[in-house]
Amino acid sequence: MITLRFRFILSLSLVALAGLVARGAESFDQTDARFGRVLTAFVKNANVDYAKLKADPVELDAYLQEIAVVPAAEFAR
Repeated sequence: MITLRFRFILSLSLVALAGLVARGAESFDQTDARFGRVLTAFVKNANVDYAKLKADPVELDAYLQEIAVVPAAEFAR
């Protein structure tokens, strides 16, 4: 069941990213602060609250959109 939820969330995120891939990379936040906020909000004691994440995927989607358009060379900086 968790796997299905994860696949659903990942699928939604990938669909949201599809329209942004063609755009160039904007300023990439190397601190991953947005992802840190996602982890803080949805992970407690090494357990992911998938129901809560499914209900409010906005922050995760935004983070995935940011990194989807970053060239691989930019990650190495």
